[in-house]
Amino acid sequence: MNRILLTCLAVFLLASAVAAETDRSVEAARSVQAYRPVGDRRVWSFFSRDSTFGRLVSTVSRTASQDGRPGLVLTEELTIDYTMIGGEQVIRQSREHYVDLTGGYLGDRMTLITGEQSEDFRLSRQGGRVNGYFTRAGREVPQSLEVDTGMSGWDNNYVDQLELILAMRDLRVGQRISDSVFQPQALVKTRLTGTVDRFFYQEIYRNRFDSVFLIRLSEPVRAELSFTADRRLVKVNLLDQDIRIYQDEAPRTSVPEREAVPSPRFTVLGLVVMLPHYVTYLLISLVSLLFFARRDLRRGEPYLGYSVGALLFLAALVTQIPLQKMMIAGWFVPSVSSGGSLYLRGIPPSLAAGLIQELLKLAAVWLVISWRKPTSGRCAVIGAFCGAGFGVANVWYHVGWHLAPLFTFALLERSFLVLYHVASGALLGNAVGGDRGRLPATLTILVLVNSVLRYLPVFVQEGTVSGAGMTFVFAFLSVGFLLFAVIRLGRQ
Repeated sequence: MNRILLTCLAVFLLASAVAAETDRSVEAARSVQAYRPVGDRRVWSFFSRDSTFGRLVSTVSRTASQDGRPGLVLTEELTIDYTMIGGEQVIRQSREHYVDLTGGYLGDRMTLITGEQSEDFRLSRQGGRVNGYFTRAGREVPQSLEVDTGMSGWDNNYVDQLELILAMRDLRVGQRISDSVFQPQALVKTRLTGTVDRFFYQEIYRNRFDSVFLIRLSEPVRAELSFTADRRLVKVNLLDQDIRIYQDEAPRTSVPEREAVPSPRFTVLGLVVMLPHYVTYLLISLVSLLFFARRDLRRGEPYLGYSVGALLFLAALVTQIPLQKMMIAGWFVPSVSSGGSLYLRGIPPSLAAGLIQELLKLAAVWLVISWRKPTSGRCAVIGAFCGAGFGVANVWYHVGWHLAPLFTFALLERSFLVLYHVASGALLGNAVGGDRGRLPATLTILVLVNSVLRYLPVFVQEGTVSGAGMTFVFAFLSVGFLLFAVIRLGRQ
């Protein structure tokens, strides 16, 4: 029976990997309106030196026509406070950016405020030319430039315009990007060149992961772009300026409350849409339990352990996660930023997570066994159910209620995380209900294994291994640990 289950796990691993591979290309949006309908609002925050110093709010406000071409208006509000990172200026720009339905540039209406000075900027397409003016000390300076019809526009800092450019083209891993774009504020045409490097599972910001295309730009700026398959530019890393730009999820360090970008809010619709994710992980936990409790799946008592394990994970939300955030913000980030080794600095947060999680699982197992007093032979089963509940609650927390594809490498990683928690719970149950002299050694082993699994993303951040490679290493370690648990418990 165990051989059959392991075969099923291998098939699941292969099938999910193949499904994830299908996300390595994305077709261009049919139109700008299909990609961003009227009313769509997106927010990006600018981050450097442990501070958020800027914010871009982009809203598709209405439809409009320019030069006889139907299009849309992007209303943009950009605020950048360079004084927060050692500069001298505070820039505020209010803008209406006009594009046709294919993303081609149609015009701009902008007010730029720098310090106490205010200037206006107006451009509109007329055939194959862009005409308008900008003001200097209140005086209009006429401008006219030949710009090919259909050419996209992109100004520095306006990452919504860059996102639009990417959304309106086909992307595939290995593709070379070579195009021309118009920079309205500079009134120049420039090259846009880069490479779609890979598609992988990346940490966008602290404990926020997504499957993204990594696009490396070489012109007009050196940058790394993280672009999702559903056409969101979730992260921009400006390599020459030590600036990162995040969509929707903003760092909170040194940021006034009014500047903070809220996390996506809970909605009933989001919960319903993500229901297949929750059900999938629930089923995975039940399949994992077959290694330790085949007949017990039909009994009600072990599910008490499942419930207690899930409830005990809630304690991690007020212990493990705040502690990790404190360690990362107060010690990890400053230490790495000053040149410290990411490999060494990544160990304490990983150990903290491993220790707290295993202690919480031990508490769940101890509570159920002390309450129900099962026979020693059934303690491993109770422990497995406690671990299953803990693991499912863990992955549900990371899934949240944010719309995302199901068949990605994240599915693999989280599935094998559940598998690990089931196996570790079984070992804890066996130690608590049997020879408790083995409990310290068992707990030490579990803390170390859990910490290693938590530590693996460090290798991705350092570029030692890809996100997909890390997922397969995670799966290999989890299955290896499962075999260890099955063999050890089988001998007893």
